[in-house]
Amino acid sequence: MSHIDTEPRSVIERLDRIAAQRHHVRRHLRTGTADLPELLRRLAATEHAIGRTRDAIRRRHLEACGPNAVREGGEAYKRWTEELVRIFDRFLG
Repeated sequence: MSHIDTEPRSVIERLDRIAAQRHHVRRHLRTGTADLPELLRRLAATEHAIGRTRDAIRRRHLEACGPNAVREGGEAYKRWTEELVRIFDRFLG
């Protein structure tokens, strides 16, 4: 939805950090210089960063669309709640 692109810089910066972590892990695996504790730390950091990015996008959606759907009521509210159920079923269920 278009409301997500109102704050693209922070999401892109998060994704860039995730890509840098991934690149570091791949480089160490390819060169054979992998240190297991360091790789596990970086993988954990990557998972954490992905989760925080997902949470930021979800939070933005709820804050941007929720009040509008409630204010409009009726079909807008129904569509919004159905969308949330689909999202929760798909990603949290």
